[in-house]
Amino acid sequence: MTIDQAVKAIGSHLEPYMDEIPERLLNTIRDIIMATRRIVEKQVILQKLNWQKPDLQTEWELICAEHGIDSAKAMKGRDRHKVEVKAHFVRYIFLTFKYVTVMDLANFLKAHHTTIIHLRDVSKAHCIYPPFGKSKKYIMPEPEYLG
Repeated sequence: MTIDQAVKAIGSHLEPYMDEIPERLLNTIRDIIMATRRIVEKQVILQKLNWQKPDLQTEWELICAEHGIDSAKAMKGRDRHKVEVKAHFVRYIFLTFKYVTVMDLANFLKAHHTTIIHLRDVSKAHCIYPPFGKSKKYIMPEPEYLG
């Protein structure tokens, strides 16, 4: 069933209650159907792909090894080198994995979620991944297969 067919079916059920169905109501119904369809498609695709979250500990250790710092020591402290490692890690995770949330990283790094947002967006730490920038709000990209 297409979206237009669904809207017509819903409209036919509403006809006994209304003399004329407002176009605005039909547009709202169409928007709800489209949003619901998108949510269902995402859930079906994620189940088919057997999606799993990345192993943050392994990724953290790899980033720390690249910077030549102990992974346990890098979690604690705020000196420049440790902030660089954290910024590198946060940017790498957000650019590589699509379904990681700010709260996932905040829980892993034992930091406040605003710290993760700062590292993701505006940190001046030297990193091979560019910051996302203050003026732009970072929105997780839609997966290519949902188009």
